[in-house]
Amino acid sequence: MVPPHGDETLVLVGARVRTLDPAGATVDAIALRDGRIAAVGPSAAARATEPDATVVDLGGRTVLPGLIDAHSHLEGTALHLAHYAD
Repeated sequence: MVPPHGDETLVLVGARVRTLDPAGATVDAIALRDGRIAAVGPSAAARATEPDATVVDLGGRTVLPGLIDAHSHLEGTALHLAHYAD
């Protein structure tokens, strides 16, 4: 498990990192410093950017940086409000 925040520097390698570039670019590594993206690119470049980082091999798993899906389900929200709203 990779912590979502913190001051540990990590380099995630062996991944399929979706950069969300309109051209559809993907890379195989991402470096994280202080809970933020420090670099993306080939594994060797990410490791060189953060030479003292903990390296985690993701074994081909997909990484979607910054993807947040905030939504509500209308029926559930309505029922919740009907029973618990003041």
